[in-house]
Amino acid sequence: MFAKALSFSVILIFVFSCVALAQISVSNLVPEKYQVGTIAVDEKYYVDRDYTVVALPDELDGVTMIMTGNDDKNATGEGFMSFDIGVPATVYIAHDSRGESDKGGVPPAWLEDEFTFMDGVAIEASDANMGTFGIWKKDFNAGTVKLGGNADPPAAGQGSMYLVLLNPLDLSSVKSIGKATTTWAEIKK
Repeated sequence: MFAKALSFSVILIFVFSCVALAQISVSNLVPEKYQVGTIAVDEKYYVDRDYTVVALPDELDGVTMIMTGNDDKNATGEGFMSFDIGVPATVYIAHDSRGESDKGGVPPAWLEDEFTFMDGVAIEASDANMGTFGIWKKDFNAGTVKLGGNADPPAAGQGSMYLVLLNPLDLSSVKSIGKATTTWAEIKK
């Protein structure tokens, strides 16, 4: 009995670890010039610049990144960027900190209205003019994600395009289908 319980626990730990580290599959990415990668220190984050990540929070290290183009920093339009994800995910927007209110800027309405700002969380960039990206987040179900343009009104202050980071939703958000003891009793039969 103890051996079964121990092996079940090991399997659960393995499954939870794999899900937490899983990369998210992205398809139907628009604009098509954008690329999917993994964010990490010393990695490029734009498709059209050589700026790299200098430092980032542990919770974002190694997650899926959509490398955008800094030439699109003045883009506008609802649904300017879109892509499909196959699993529920937290979508993080790494937004030029010069466009945040604490530095006298104003984020686009879609970002401020739909996402939550993560106070005190930032990605340090090699672009000395910008310094850091502020981080915003929102949970999405599997399906199509649409994001507005970087310069959508009333945006002001940003000098660089945002980045998109994706992380599978925490399994604790999955609806429970029964008590663990009941489920284990059914499994061991």
